[in-house]
Amino acid sequence: MEAVTALRDSTLFREKFGDEFVDYIIGIKEAEIGRFLSETNDWEHREYFDLF
Repeated sequence: MEAVTALRDSTLFREKFGDEFVDYIIGIKEAEIGRFLSETNDWEHREYFDLF
């Protein structure tokens, strides 16, 4: 998530690749992060499922 923020703010990448490309990559990565955060991972299973 921090890398996406850094890319969004990067003047270097925007100058070299263009705003349209950078914004496209950011959109893809934000969607990917959203899917990742919507899933339960192994650590969460181990940490919380034994409580119930």
